[in-house]
Amino acid sequence: MAAGLAIAREDDLQRLTMERLGRELGVTGMAIYRHFRDKQELIDGILDHFVREANVTGHGTDPRDWRLWIRRTYHAKYRALANTPGVLPFVASRVGWRFGPAAMATLDETLAVLGDAGFSRREAAEVYTTALALALGWATLDSNGSGELEPDERVQERRRLLELRFAAESRTRRPNVVGSARELASASLSAKLFDRGLERYLSSLKPQREVSDDH
Repeated sequence: MAAGLAIAREDDLQRLTMERLGRELGVTGMAIYRHFRDKQELIDGILDHFVREANVTGHGTDPRDWRLWIRRTYHAKYRALANTPGVLPFVASRVGWRFGPAAMATLDETLAVLGDAGFSRREAAEVYTTALALALGWATLDSNGSGELEPDERVQERRRLLELRFAAESRTRRPNVVGSARELASASLSAKLFDRGLERYLSSLKPQREVSDDH
């Protein structure tokens, strides 16, 4: 699983083949079939290993502070996804969602925290899904296929080029784009905006029922 996850940090898992994984492990592609029935079972195993390794709920935050718990959980999720872009197609697609044992455990723990905070089951499901969408969106923007978030110097260069692209538009036809070129370029490549957006979303929420502090 570790070898498959290493590939996911560099490439789309949809392009993974038994032969490629075999080369990484120093065996034949056919040897992989001794452990997995097919590619789907292999990918399911890699995804489950990814979730276990990410351990997004292992930050030790007191779940009674549900906003901080959710914020840290989804920041960890966002970082893990951005660092492993190969898994994004399987997580970002509604059809492609695969909830293995580790993902199910994380989902259940998150729903429990929200439920104890006073959210109804419907509300908790909506919070889980909305926060996941934020993490997926920013992870997709930030991922670069290298297995890591980009170093600062590369981000600065991309930001400069993007600003030039916006500034090159016609000021007559696109005055707001040209006038906001620097701000647009900065916002487009700012990982901090994920945390800000998540915080604003969480701050707008109020559980359906109040829970006492000693709950």
